[in-house]
Amino acid sequence: MNETQAWPSEASLLSAKPNLEISWREECSYLLAQARTASDARALLRRAHNISQTYPDELEAQVFYGTLLNISGLRAEVFETWVRIHERFPDSSVALENRILWLARRQGFDEARGLIETHRPLGALSLDHLLERANLLFRIRDFAQANATFEEAARRFPDEARVRLLFATRLKQQGRAVQARECLEPMLALPSPHKTAAAVAEQLDIALSTMKSLAPRRLENGENSLAVAVACLLSKFQHRKPRALPGNRVGATALITGSLAPGGAERQLVKTAKLLSEAMTTGTEVRGITISGPIHVVVRSLAREEDRDFFLHEFGDQPVRVWEADEMTAARLTLDDVPDPDVLSLLPLVSAPIGYGIARLVAWFRREKIDVAYIWQDGAILLAAVAALLAGVPRIVLGLRGMPPNLRVHRLRPEYQDLYKGLISIPGVTLVSNTEAAATAYCDWLGYSPARFQVVHNGLSLLDSEPGPGEFEQWEAFDRRTAGAAQTIGGVFRMDSDKRPLMWIDFAREYLKSHPTARFIVIGKGLLWAQVKQRASEYGLADRILFVGRSGAIGFWLSHMDSFLLLSRFEGVPNVLIEAQLAGLGVVSTPAGGSSETFVEGVTGLSTGTVEHLDMQAVGAKVDNVIAMSRARPDFSAMTRRIAERNFSPAAMLERTAVILAGADPAVLQAPIRNISFRSAWNDSVPLAKKFVRFVQSGARSRFERQRSAQGSQN
Repeated sequence: MNETQAWPSEASLLSAKPNLEISWREECSYLLAQARTASDARALLRRAHNISQTYPDELEAQVFYGTLLNISGLRAEVFETWVRIHERFPDSSVALENRILWLARRQGFDEARGLIETHRPLGALSLDHLLERANLLFRIRDFAQANATFEEAARRFPDEARVRLLFATRLKQQGRAVQARECLEPMLALPSPHKTAAAVAEQLDIALSTMKSLAPRRLENGENSLAVAVACLLSKFQHRKPRALPGNRVGATALITGSLAPGGAERQLVKTAKLLSEAMTTGTEVRGITISGPIHVVVRSLAREEDRDFFLHEFGDQPVRVWEADEMTAARLTLDDVPDPDVLSLLPLVSAPIGYGIARLVAWFRREKIDVAYIWQDGAILLAAVAALLAGVPRIVLGLRGMPPNLRVHRLRPEYQDLYKGLISIPGVTLVSNTEAAATAYCDWLGYSPARFQVVHNGLSLLDSEPGPGEFEQWEAFDRRTAGAAQTIGGVFRMDSDKRPLMWIDFAREYLKSHPTARFIVIGKGLLWAQVKQRASEYGLADRILFVGRSGAIGFWLSHMDSFLLLSRFEGVPNVLIEAQLAGLGVVSTPAGGSSETFVEGVTGLSTGTVEHLDMQAVGAKVDNVIAMSRARPDFSAMTRRIAERNFSPAAMLERTAVILAGADPAVLQAPIRNISFRSAWNDSVPLAKKFVRFVQSGARSRFERQRSAQGSQN
């Protein structure tokens, strides 16, 4: 489905409803049958909500509404809904399971475990309750306790086939395919073997046989079968001969990510797609490369109510086709689609995200005749890379936007390392990062040379300083409330654990102790939004901090700050640091990821020096120094803006991206595009960081920058 088209309306989905008097239960059943896709479910939510409100004491009506929310993908609303349903119907297994499922997705594992122990404690439970307990423990990834509960159920109820069938399924999903096969053995030893168990066992036997032939010792060593399966699958492509593409043209290209929600990577993907589209429509060659397109953007979800379509409007009337994977019809591959029986046999054992992408994207890649799949971020790579290989996409570019999963354990999956090790050596696959730090970290993890990576720094422009609706009034009210403020310190970040917004509030409290006239502006929202505001209130900071929330007018808020502070634990290349400098602000940041690559130490910003164990007084001193630097130089803002423009220009990003997507010679790719020019703005007493001095002294300048400088001198 092309998501630039309208979603189906409630009226259109109800139009086929039988013209009969039916009960509300029958209507619920009918409507659920109509909710084939996420957008179908969203279109029916109003009617479902009305039914749930009309029958508040009917569990079925509430579950119907919650189920439609599940299908719709509206994560924020669905969690609160299932909490309400479970509190209203505490004995409901469906409500408990959904509450815990969504808690787990929000990383609320401790709370989820408490609910399990309260509502499904291990003891003299019925079979149904034992299986529910095991499933709930599986949902929160407590595999040891889940498996122990399954074993207890099998011991107590040895003749119940569903125990072993479900246990085998969960073992397979954990990456324990060998144990899953062993679990089914008692059912196959019966005088009349269980038919479903026999079919599952046969599927496992074929897959395990393939893995043993391709990786003979790995299963014997007890390695995770999710990892072994993806390694074996990718080994079948190590000698592939992709369709030849011209080296001076970028054809049908798909830029793929999870969503278009507010975020740095999402913003850069949209900007990249727009730049490619503009070059295509104007016929502009980029370093001798023609962008012939078409340009596609593929995301998993565009749920509007959750802002996952936040950047969709940026495309305007540009000919960029935007697709939603949740709206694509899932299809099971056969030998007609994949003529290699070994490959086909391995597909049932790959992880759920890989299987999701294969089922939806293989047919799409082929139908749209995609030449280049440019896949952004680990989650999307897990989703789309194998599908692109199976579809025969000749050029696959993996865009790694932050630190690798081994450094972010909450995002680490057992198959990630084998996925990347397999992909990196397949013909036609290129790895790209937006920071040298991330490229180095991935190579340290995978055991490869950084030369295997190409680096494309973000391309950003000065943000518009016009306020959004109501934001000027919001600022004026805050300005009056904090009249006489001597320092305004700002931050823009998503409210999640990677960005450490609670620590930012801790900093504000500490800073106010020595700077009682300071004030703070925080822009952003996320899962920790309520906790952040609550902490500020508990500290008595509510009058000194303006929580703007999500905003499309970042430039307006930056124009009211004296300095910018970012305290992230994990980062790629944070766009907000670049945008703050484009607004003329000095910045202070942790050295997370590529953060330190966005500013010149001691000139346009300062690093905290460490990511962990921050001393808030020392951070405050850094902020004071940056403010002093900016106030000591009349041209500080202009200088800071000029440096950011030269390091992170959209033109440089487009040029390097086009070269990579066209598959240019590696020697050409190694030519640096970034340039910092040593101009009069530097002729003062401000000390330069050693790193920056070495960079400038290297004199590395790209052809693009030389041409631009020559044009400037001619003008």
